[in-house]
Amino acid sequence: MLLTDSYILTQAELSAEDAEVVNVAQTFNVTLTGPGSIVDKTIGGACQEITASFQNFSGYLIGIGMSSAHVAAVLNTLSTSINRPRMQMNQVVAIQPNPSQSLVTRWLEYKALYHFYRAVFHRKLEDRYEKKMNLWDK
Repeated sequence: MLLTDSYILTQAELSAEDAEVVNVAQTFNVTLTGPGSIVDKTIGGACQEITASFQNFSGYLIGIGMSSAHVAAVLNTLSTSINRPRMQMNQVVAIQPNPSQSLVTRWLEYKALYHFYRAVFHRKLEDRYEKKMNLWDK
């Protein structure tokens, strides 16, 4: 399955890694899957990270047997080349038939759990400051 086919992480996969994740999500009212969820934002961020690391290539072609002086004369036209990524996100395989080779899925699981617990931690901090704010508001 490709990375852009559908949501490749489910609550079941996250709870297989960390048994508490569903209970903590219900306690702190954090959405794990679906639009705008932790998994959705994690996959979006991972796609940006992967896209940024794709190697770009130039649209200029250099023929075999050309001298370096000729290549310099042709390419130094003070214009930009066509720069595009070598791959697109719809070419990244996320789920392999062999589960032991699903490195992208495992990486996304760890990133999603990190983002989840960071969100829970920040909600707990906000609750503490919200109590102080209400105290001083009174």
